[in-house]
Amino acid sequence: MQYPPSPSSSTTRVPTTPVPNAPYMSPKDLPPSPVTPTHFLPGYGAPAGAPYMHPAGYGAAPGSRATYGLMTPPTTPERARGQRGSAGYTIHPMFHPNTLRFNISLPASQIEFRAPFSHRNVTDSFASPPARSVFVNIIGVFQFEVRASQASGVTVGDVLEGIGRAMAQPVLANEYNCFPTDARQRVAASVRTPRRVDFLGTRVLFNAVEVTSASGGAVYCDLQLAVTAS
Repeated sequence: MQYPPSPSSSTTRVPTTPVPNAPYMSPKDLPPSPVTPTHFLPGYGAPAGAPYMHPAGYGAAPGSRATYGLMTPPTTPERARGQRGSAGYTIHPMFHPNTLRFNISLPASQIEFRAPFSHRNVTDSFASPPARSVFVNIIGVFQFEVRASQASGVTVGDVLEGIGRAMAQPVLANEYNCFPTDARQRVAASVRTPRRVDFLGTRVLFNAVEVTSASGGAVYCDLQLAVTAS
């Protein structure tokens, strides 16, 4: 016995003409998101072969917990960078990108200033409004505090000298453990007492300082580095 075909099994034809008032569906791929980074952000690219960098030293700045790896909206690195500096602080233009270049492994006294800046600017306030202390982060491993040398707040000179002084210190155990075995062996083969700066390899050129957040007169910053010419 044969049964008539059911509605679900019957042959139907798909209309070949557009449905009235239907939206136009573009067959083109969507363009990449403007907030999706396609390269390392300045100051965030870890040295080659570096592992996950666990923050060490002073506590994380309020609301600035760093995360590494895959990011999903709305916390993409580009979106986070857009929120930086919103605490009402601006820093001295000398610390803007590509304005001042010096090797942080050398003493601050060897810095060569470029016009319109000179050694006279070292007494200028580092931030506006003035900060009582500045916390500096380098590659998520090295963190240190720069305190004001005078009552008016942290100066440009305080930060420049603080960077050199802090990075010349012997590496701490928790910082040392952030680096892979080959990096440790490379440093051990070149120096007897490893300093923090020795673990940066060729990435020791100062490029810029970026404010990440601020709280109670303390300003938190990331120090961006560049690679020295080989």
